[in-house]
Amino acid sequence: MTIGKQNQALYEEAAVAEHYASVSALQPAERTIFALLDAHLASAELLDLGVGGGRTTAHLAPRVRRYVALDYSPAMIDAAKRRFAGFDYAFVLGDARALTFGDATFDVALFSHNGLDYVDHDDRLRVLAEVRRVLRPGGRFVFSTHNLARDELFSAPPGEGLVRRALRSAQRARARALNPGHEAKCAGAHAVLNDGAFGFRAATYHIRAAAQEAQLHDAGFGAVRTFSGMSGDELRGPELEAARDPWLYFLCDAVD
Repeated sequence: MTIGKQNQALYEEAAVAEHYASVSALQPAERTIFALLDAHLASAELLDLGVGGGRTTAHLAPRVRRYVALDYSPAMIDAAKRRFAGFDYAFVLGDARALTFGDATFDVALFSHNGLDYVDHDDRLRVLAEVRRVLRPGGRFVFSTHNLARDELFSAPPGEGLVRRALRSAQRARARALNPGHEAKCAGAHAVLNDGAFGFRAATYHIRAAAQEAQLHDAGFGAVRTFSGMSGDELRGPELEAARDPWLYFLCDAVD
């Protein structure tokens, strides 16, 4: 089974869909970015990719001119429809690797909660190309991705408290065992790792910020901005190079 199919099977589990449908809070970076886009949203047609159980729906659908949410998991789409049964929101079963929308259809696209990280490398590039295709020139793309520079996955970072270190020790030992050669993998630009997601059943793509920016430029995006997944603060220069957040958020523009 390929990485993509392995991960998709997890998202199609009823219990996973039920969990995602119970979550409603925005992450700090989402609050920051949505505030930056606030004036742009009122007239926007927005595509919410990997919508899951609808965590972001209540925060975005009332603020935009047209809201379309997509997920490749039937269980997720069903859960989102039940959650918003009284609203006229479009929840579409579809695949971000092969979107059925026409060129230049949307003004904003969102792929939150690191959903982009659960397809393989080639499919990731296909998703980026598809998002660029369906965005109008000047459209905005917002997404999060796991940070390969994170420092807590396999060993305790400096300054970690003794209690947390003790609680995480068994998990880190298991992560090391399930990721042979992780030192070499983590020295590269991107890597697929078993980081404990879904009870150590998922394969998760991690990437360095500079490599992610390069992927975006290759796909036709510019004006790339990066935000801390933990604080929501924008990161630039030395701050970005030093960032050890488990994941980062990106905001970029579709360019001609």
